Amino acid sequence: MAIKGKQDVIAAGRMTEQFKAHKSVLNDFTFNKNAQRTFGAGKISRTIYIRDSGGIKIPEGMEEFIVFHQLNPQKNTFLFNPQIIAAFNNYCMVTTGKTYKASTVQQLLRKGLVERNIIVNVSKGKYMLNPMIGGCTTFAVRRTLIAEYNDLLIRKRKNTFTGFYPKYSK
Repeated sequence: MAIKGKQDVIAAGRMTEQFKAHKSVLNDFTFNKNAQRTFGAGKISRTIYIRDSGGIKIPEGMEEFIVFHQLNPQKNTFLFNPQIIAAFNNYCMVTTGKTYKASTVQQLLRKGLVERNIIVNVSKGKYMLNPMIGGCTTFAVRRTLIAEYNDLLIRKRKNTFTGFYPKYSK
């Protein structure tokens, strides 16, 4: 994205500061060395606005990091408890300067992730990431986790077709 004016310079500075904040949070993670989990970070490009250039709509984006640091890659599960909510709020404070009430984070989990077939509740405080999205250490593990995810949908009396594939927009 070309920097054209003062607003663009400010926006570019914010992106740089946001990148530094993300990097700082990534560097501060500590892991339970006895747990069999791995750390992975990847970049995604997220569209932040659409620019009209001579009648052609051009998406403008920015790169962000995705981190699966709480995910057990052997089972594709993660805990959701007050410590995770606190870590999420710490991340939000560092990157955006905002924090959220626990009830807001819980609602986001349900509305933003469960209803979109991205995660499913395994038991109280424990969720499973849809293996179609990520996690999994190998293709063999992914096949096993797909079967487990499907069985979980059946136990929850959800449709295994419409409940399996992620919905990226409502």
